[in-house]
Amino acid sequence: MRVRWTEPAARNLTDICDYTEEHSGAEAARKVALSVYEAVGSLAVYRVRKGVIEIARILHGAQRWP
Repeated sequence: MRVRWTEPAARNLTDICDYTEEHSGAEAARKVALSVYEAVGSLAVYRVRKGVIEIARILHGAQRWP
C-alpha cells in the first residue's frame, strides 16, 4: 500500500525536526526524522483513501495543542 503525506503532516515533521535540531542538535533531529519515517506504518492518525494510506498530521507529545 502506498503512503502519501499531506502538506500539514510534512510541515509538522519539518517543524518537529527543526525544533529538535535547535534544542538538541542535528544528529538528534535526524534520529527523530528517521524514527517517525520508519514508524509511519503504525501511526494511529491516518486515513485510507483508494488504497493509499494518507498521513494526516504528525503530533509530538511534548507540544501544546489547542
